[in-house]
Amino acid sequence: QAVRVTSIEEDPDTGTFTLQAEDWLAGVSSAPRYPVQAQGGYAANYNAKAAGSNTPVIFEPPDLLTVAGLEDWIGASGRGNWGGANVWVSLDGATYKMVGTISNPCRQGVLTTALPSVEDPDKTSVVGVDLSVSKGALLSASQADADAFATLCYVDGELIAYRDSTLTGANQYNLAYLRRGAYGSTIGAHAAGSAFLRLDSAVFHYPFTADQIGKTINVKLQSYNSMGGGP
Repeated sequence: QAVRVTSIEEDPDTGTFTLQAEDWLAGVSSAPRYPVQAQGGYAANYNAKAAGSNTPVIFEPPDLLTVAGLEDWIGASGRGNWGGANVWVSLDGATYKMVGTISNPCRQGVLTTALPSVEDPDKTSVVGVDLSVSKGALLSASQADADAFATLCYVDGELIAYRDSTLTGANQYNLAYLRRGAYGSTIGAHAAGSAFLRLDSAVFHYPFTADQIGKTINVKLQSYNSMGGGP
C-alpha cells in the first residue's frame, strides 16, 4: 500500500524505527514547480582555447653546454590554461616546419634590480628577480652546487649561478653569492627589467647546421592547453 511518511522516531536502545504514515492518494499531488536536473558529472573541455605563450627567451648558448655544438635554446611559458607549445621554425619566414614540443613551462621573468659588473665570484651583489609571468620558484642551493653551476641562469646574455635565494614576494626572489660569466659568457652590467631564465630541462634545444650560421631563424610557438588540446 502506498503511503506518505509523516514522522520517524528511533529507539536508542534497540536501534529500531517507528514510522507514522498517512494514505497517499494518487492523483491528488501536483508536479514539482522546479524539477531536479539529472547529474551528469564533470566533463572536461579538452578543446578549450589555449592561452598564448609569454614572450620567450631565445639565445645561443656556449658550445660547452651543447651536444651538437650549434644550438639555439628557447625558454617559454604561458598564463592561464597554457600547457605547452609546438615549436615551428622557418628560414624564409613563410614555410614552417615543426621541430619539437615544449611540454613544461620554464621559470622565466625579469630582474627587479640592476646587476652591476662584478668579477667572479660575486659575493657583494644581491639581484632581485620577478618570476610572476611564469609562476616560477627558485630554491637555494649549496656552495658546491653554485660553484658547479647547478643553478645556472641566463641574465641578458650572461650566464650566472647562485647559492642563496630569498623569497621577497609572490614569485619574487633575491639571489646572492653569484658565480659570474659561467662557461665563458661575458660578465656585464644588467639593468632592471632584463630577461631572466632558469636553465633546466624545461628549456627547448634546437640544433642547427653550420651553413645556417648568420641566417635569421623565425620561430612560432603554437600553444596548447593543459590537457593537450585547443592549439
